[in-house]
Order: sequence, then C-alpha cells, then structure tokens
Amino acid sequence: MNATVALITCMLGPIALLGFATMAIVAYVQARRAGVMRSRCLLGDTRLVLAYLVVLATLAAAAIPFWVLLWMRMLG
Repeated sequence: MNATVALITCMLGPIALLGFATMAIVAYVQARRAGVMRSRCLLGDTRLVLAYLVVLATLAAAAIPFWVLLWMRMLG
C-alpha cells in the first residue's frame, strides 16, 4: 500500500497531494460532525489537522501549474 501511494505521488506530484488532502479533509469533517474531537496523529486536535490539510491542499493547488510547465518542458 505505501509503495503504491509513493508511486502515485511520484508520478502525479501536486495533483496527488491535492487529491489525498481533499480525501482527508472530507474524512476529518465527517469525523468532527460525528463528535470526534481528538486525532491520534501528532497534532491531536482535529481542528489543527484540518487547518494543516487545508494548507497542504492550497499549496498543492498553487503548485499544479508549475508542475505542468515542468513536465511540458521535459517532454517537449
């Protein structure tokens, strides 16, 4: 499983990061609505986890055009 995620991330770069972050945001929002306020991750509070994921998703979305240009230069 980890190798598959690593391969997808290697091939798709910020597109994969945006997708994985979005899936995690949806899951954490659903968990908060269900009453889960603490996460087992290092950040602990689910609000902090959501803030972290939103920052990652925003940075990934901003990086996508640059990543596409990089691939266009490499392939063209």
